[in-house]
Amino acid sequence: WPLRLRELLGQATTLQEARKMWASRPNSAAFNFLVGSAKDAPHGPAAVALETMAGFNGEFVGDSDIERKATFSCVNGTITDGRKCSWPNNGGKSVRIGEPMHDAVYRSNHALHPLVMKYGEPLWNDTVMRYFLLHDRLSEATTGGMKLTAEGAVNITSLLGIKGPDYGSCDRSNFQDSTHVMSLVYDPSQVE
Repeated sequence: WPLRLRELLGQATTLQEARKMWASRPNSAAFNFLVGSAKDAPHGPAAVALETMAGFNGEFVGDSDIERKATFSCVNGTITDGRKCSWPNNGGKSVRIGEPMHDAVYRSNHALHPLVMKYGEPLWNDTVMRYFLLHDRLSEATTGGMKLTAEGAVNITSLLGIKGPDYGSCDRSNFQDSTHVMSLVYDPSQVE
């Protein structure tokens, strides 16, 4: 998939071209990808979340109804994909795990498309908490028509890195293993 992403970056000039290019190649594993196009921002969807697995691409643009309806049920202690399900104080109730925004597309680790969820890994490693943390920070950053800066976007993106007990801190004392954390953001205002 890194070569596939590189191909998109080098050849697609619009979101539609990127989607078409992505769909023309087979998926080999289940991953979430976000693809955006500054060129499309003024007049249409400027980003898409791709939830992929072998033979399938789930596509989500802003304000997705599928994302809004995504839920998860966990009966504590049941085995799912070789792991014990554990959702504190849940008791097997269906829990909402998606909250789309009109002008933003974002993901953590978990899938929201029902087909990908059916065959994907069970929810793990506080992915839902980080998804809602992203939602809340994006909402806060854009309240009242504020424009999100590139630095602000990097700070929000860094919340996805599993760095230690405080997701909002990049202080070295917070890192348990800092060899794998990168927070990257594309700033279209810097393109000439």
